[in-house]
Amino acid sequence: MMRDRFVHLAVGMLLALVGVAPAAETRRFSAPVTVGSSAVDAFTCGFGFDVAAVRHVDPADMRVVVDVRVTGTGAGTTLKLFSITGDGNAERFLTETLVSTRDKHALFVLPDDCFAVRASGTVACVVRQMPDPGLTVEVVASAPATLLVTERDPRVAWSLDDILAPVWRTQSIVNETGLPVSEQGEPAATRLLFQPAGPVSVRSYTLDKTYEQGVDYVVEGRVLRLVPGSSIPFLTRAQLFPSAADAAPGTMPTHTGGLIAFGEGTFFTDRQLAISYTASGPWNGPMPDGSGGRLGRTQRLLREGRPVTIALFGDSISTGASASGREGRPPFVPGWGELFIRGLRARSQSPITFVNPSQGGATAAWGLKVAATSLAPDKPDLCILGFGMNDGHGTPVADYIAHVRGIMEIVRKQSPDTEFVLVASMPANAEWRSLEPMNGYLAALTALESDSVAVADVWSVSGHVLETKRYCDISANHVNHPSDFMVRIYAQVVLALLAPPAAEHATGVAP
Repeated sequence: MMRDRFVHLAVGMLLALVGVAPAAETRRFSAPVTVGSSAVDAFTCGFGFDVAAVRHVDPADMRVVVDVRVTGTGAGTTLKLFSITGDGNAERFLTETLVSTRDKHALFVLPDDCFAVRASGTVACVVRQMPDPGLTVEVVASAPATLLVTERDPRVAWSLDDILAPVWRTQSIVNETGLPVSEQGEPAATRLLFQPAGPVSVRSYTLDKTYEQGVDYVVEGRVLRLVPGSSIPFLTRAQLFPSAADAAPGTMPTHTGGLIAFGEGTFFTDRQLAISYTASGPWNGPMPDGSGGRLGRTQRLLREGRPVTIALFGDSISTGASASGREGRPPFVPGWGELFIRGLRARSQSPITFVNPSQGGATAAWGLKVAATSLAPDKPDLCILGFGMNDGHGTPVADYIAHVRGIMEIVRKQSPDTEFVLVASMPANAEWRSLEPMNGYLAALTALESDSVAVADVWSVSGHVLETKRYCDISANHVNHPSDFMVRIYAQVVLALLAPPAAEHATGVAP
């Protein structure tokens, strides 16, 4: 094992390669990779990091990157990362990733419960490929494994209870996202989900800059409006729906024949605000509290503090794409699956194993192809299926439901007692593509409910939010990825099926 001295430039280059924004307090450690002996299509490798330098650091983010080459035919193969504990023979599952022939890196974003592995000063790991005929994984010759550790910045800290308090129940609205837009030359403005009662805190999306009321903005009812000379960034309606295909940050055609701004990276979140305030009135939309008596086995395991394995299987939203934590930038809100698990661990004594073989761009049809090798072998007690956003491009309701049913049947062949949560995704931007047939998925998913199957209705909650707010207020890319605020709503809706809400703050503005 060896530890590299922190080199800021090298870190920035590596982070850029794996789609992560550079951070001033990110440390980089590298270690040679040893390839183990294994059968074809069952790749394994090991490496170890000396992390004594960050033994006492409070990390906001830890991730491991291994350069790989994937060859063959197949939709994707799952790589699982384990830490080696005890006498060197015991393995503890940490996280997993799914790679395909288009990937050059295996990126493992470590969940917060494994941050403690650095306490000993050394981290020894092994990567194992799950059996998947058709795809072969190799380590790029002489390329080291890399561990990136980003230290927590207290200026951008947030409370788990605050951000998981259901938006439909709490009066304390914390870091609601909004993007000021100017229309027809009028001052740029964004709408709030509720009318504030009392002071309003307005910060940048990354929480490291605070704006001043009266100097940068005014609040009029539920409207936050920029004042002349404001330092708050904004966009115009013409920038959101440009006339030229080469407009920044990029464009996509709309279903009505125009163009819509589409931004990977931070183009939209760099312009979004995090707004905190006390709501003056109640939520008047859907109330997704409770499971209606469903998921009894999982709830019993959690009440009794017994081990529970939870799998999340879905598309890019399920991988955590566009969540600030997944992107490796402040305020480090994790993907909704990891956020849900953090909330569940805070409310249960159960040891929870979380697996997430989701894949960006995936549809339920893809899930059906790989479920037997990438999902079913984990034999989850609870399986959360998070498909729908990509299916909504044109997959008929009947086909979508057939694929979802097929995934459930594959899992139940190996674990008949598995219970399921079926996520009805947030809609795509209706100004980008038609909501048909996606607007039929919720009713069809609800028809599958039983004692062991429950639906997490993100569709209706986000639809209510969009009655007040623009899509650019709650999306990280303006077409189909959630901002941190919507990431939190995903986690809140699913958490409501399994755990009572934590203590909520009825008054005051979060710091």
